[in-house]
Amino acid sequence: MAVVLLAPFAFAQKRRAATPPVLDAHSVAGWLDLNAKRLVAVEPYPFTYDLESFGRLTGEATMVALGDDTHGTHEFFTVKHRLIDYLVRDKGFDVVAFEAPFAIFNRLNAWVQGGAGDPQVILGEADRLGYYFWYTEEILDLARSMREYNLHRGSKPAIEIAGFDVFGYLDEAQEVIEYLRAVDPAAAVQAETTYACLTVSASTTCEADVKRFHEQLAARRDELVPLSSVRAYADALQSARIVTQRYNGFAGEGRDTSMAENALWLQQNRGTSHKIVLWAHQEHLGETKTKAAPKPMGKQLTAALGDANYFVVGTLAGGGTFLQWTYPPNEPAGHLGTGTFRDAPAESYEARFAEAGAPALLIPLEGTLPAWLTEALSFRWAGSAPVDNKPDLVQKESLPAKFDAIIYVAVTTPARSLPH
Repeated sequence: MAVVLLAPFAFAQKRRAATPPVLDAHSVAGWLDLNAKRLVAVEPYPFTYDLESFGRLTGEATMVALGDDTHGTHEFFTVKHRLIDYLVRDKGFDVVAFEAPFAIFNRLNAWVQGGAGDPQVILGEADRLGYYFWYTEEILDLARSMREYNLHRGSKPAIEIAGFDVFGYLDEAQEVIEYLRAVDPAAAVQAETTYACLTVSASTTCEADVKRFHEQLAARRDELVPLSSVRAYADALQSARIVTQRYNGFAGEGRDTSMAENALWLQQNRGTSHKIVLWAHQEHLGETKTKAAPKPMGKQLTAALGDANYFVVGTLAGGGTFLQWTYPPNEPAGHLGTGTFRDAPAESYEARFAEAGAPALLIPLEGTLPAWLTEALSFRWAGSAPVDNKPDLVQKESLPAKFDAIIYVAVTTPARSLPH
């Protein structure tokens, strides 16, 4: 039922209007009050009026990247659910792509489109590859909401979920084999023989063999599409491409280059609008160099698409906790645990954003900005596991150089892991 706000009755006793506080636009708190948007909720919420400023900020961007400050923060995950819902319903986006394995999320996408299966089991496959942060209640809820949207979308296009990471290359190899079994059994046998070397660490010809096989498959488009479909062939070819990407490396700039290539491929080959949401750690999606990559994924995507078409949102926390893989003494394998943000330094972005006194803010980082927002200040982030036994890292750089907007959450809690 809609909520209707009624004006006071005309005969109600008049009250003297309170004098509004005087805002000093030159102060941190004053600037934030005038320019940042206080979010009414970080949990899924039926209204989006507080996100209209987000829509204006993204403009005509065709790729909106949502960065994680940690890989396991409940509030970052749920506020992104709100942003995705807004981008789908109000801006026409129809693909949501994750830092996740291509083949496994293809199976999740089949379920999102109304197919059979158990999404929790599928997310569990990603969990076994180390993506524990997607094996959570928040991501399962998002997948369920996407399926529900598709079942009741009417004439609107379906939305799809996808993965653009490189760690699932053995699953991608199996996808190629299964495709060829349906259209060319002899070639499927050749694929099995070629890809067998992926599990043999001493193989010296594997890289050349799998790259040659990808080239051969690419040359057979006109022959294989009539035997299957444009999409089935394109998916198989992309799977074969991801198998070759294992030789770019699983860390640093090589991985970021592969993920950028895969994101661009998804934008062109998924959905109908060619408008895509990316979800990954913000050290991948940001537009400045990182400790691992002089040209991270976000910098490469900006170069490929242009500033107007790539919009990246970072996330920061005032304090709180988050889900993280921990390594206690005498436990080499580690286990899921809780990380805690250290106190924010006095001269940090988090300390300044806290001056607004708001539970959650959307902060623009484009246009004319005050000096305190453009100078290099420290901010904290955490990866999927601690570094040097520290739960989070502190770095110092200019946020507007890295992101187009920030979502700041004052207090965070861990993402909610699904049962193992």
